[in-house]
Amino acid sequence: MRADQTGRRRLLRVAPSHLLAVVIFGLVAAAGGNGITAGVTGIGLPWLIAGLGGVVGSLTILVTALLVSHPTARGAAVPTGSAGSAAPAAPVTIARYLMLAAALATAVAGIMSAPAATHPDRPLVISVTVGLGVALALFALLADGRVRRAGRTA
Repeated sequence: MRADQTGRRRLLRVAPSHLLAVVIFGLVAAAGGNGITAGVTGIGLPWLIAGLGGVVGSLTILVTALLVSHPTARGAAVPTGSAGSAAPAAPVTIARYLMLAAALATAVAGIMSAPAATHPDRPLVISVTVGLGVALALFALLADGRVRRAGRTA
């Protein structure tokens, strides 16, 4: 099998999941924006933060994986991280840290913007927003865009 076919096959394993993540996080951000405009900031603000953080992080990893799988115009290889990592280390690492920061901001915003302590929906708002932050953090830790350049071995 040719090296470029192997790179494309690996890309086909990574791209759909990250594209799906972009769509899902985009929907979360849209729901958060709608919540804010409807005056429900307890849920809206954390969802907007998590959605935007997830979209930016997922899109960065996806675009980096696409760039690594295709050679540049001059035929020069895109430099990758150490130990045969999937993509250039800096963009993927920055994207993952951004998603972790957004996850923390989501949890903090959910706790801070929750209704008053006497309101019956306070525990629900806090648990949903902290759960969303945990889900984003898990995605950030598990998403790495493992697409190796054609011709490299794992």
